[in-house]
Amino acid sequence: MIMIKKIILVVLLIIVFCNKGFLQDIEVKEDNSGNTGNNSNYNLNLKSLTLKEFVDFVSEFTGRNIAYNDQDLRGNVSISSQQEMTKEAILDLFYATLRVNNLYAVDKGDYIQVIKYIDMQDYPDELTKTVTKKGQNIVTTIVTLKNVNSTNLATSFNRIKSRTGNVEDVKGINAIIIRDTENRVKKMLDIISILEKRGRGMQIHALPVMNTTASNIEAKLTRFYGELQKQGLTSLTPVVMADDYSNVLIVS
Repeated sequence: MIMIKKIILVVLLIIVFCNKGFLQDIEVKEDNSGNTGNNSNYNLNLKSLTLKEFVDFVSEFTGRNIAYNDQDLRGNVSISSQQEMTKEAILDLFYATLRVNNLYAVDKGDYIQVIKYIDMQDYPDELTKTVTKKGQNIVTTIVTLKNVNSTNLATSFNRIKSRTGNVEDVKGINAIIIRDTENRVKKMLDIISILEKRGRGMQIHALPVMNTTASNIEAKLTRFYGELQKQGLTSLTPVVMADDYSNVLIVS
């Protein structure tokens, strides 16, 4: 019965798109895992569709409403799928296809809105404290850091942000402001969580030094850990500071 429903769906789609002037070659194979609905698998082959036709196809096939400006959809699309794909995977392919055409899809819940990358900076976004889901919406969040330097983190995050994303350093309160897609923001928040946990484990020790000076030990330890880092044998370098007045070595 499931297989019959799949075949009927495909036949209807082919009829619809033939009437619109283009044909999709879609193979549907039986899903041996027993999955149904959005987890059903499809072989997808699209040949020389215009970008507008591709967007219309994705809307029909996935049942999602998609809003767009006709003038923004230029170029042609051809897709050959060697592996079975779920409807969710087809949507991911849709997002990727738009990106390479300098377009972006914002999931508004009831519908998907297609806009040009150049317009993303002015796109209204939501200010949120946490991001619990992976999505295409644009959000902004402010993160105050306790155990991580905000300047260093902002520099690193600006290398992994999306093309339309932005990360600003707020040095005065050791915080960063992140504006990006939910996917990227969630990834950055996950990284922050890991770094904060590691930073929380650091402790400060004051070690009295005997038979030599604290500055002498500081120099040797700094050189020692420097050599370890060069050879990739350690990922963390301790902070070492000497107080020769009391001959104490401060280590963190």
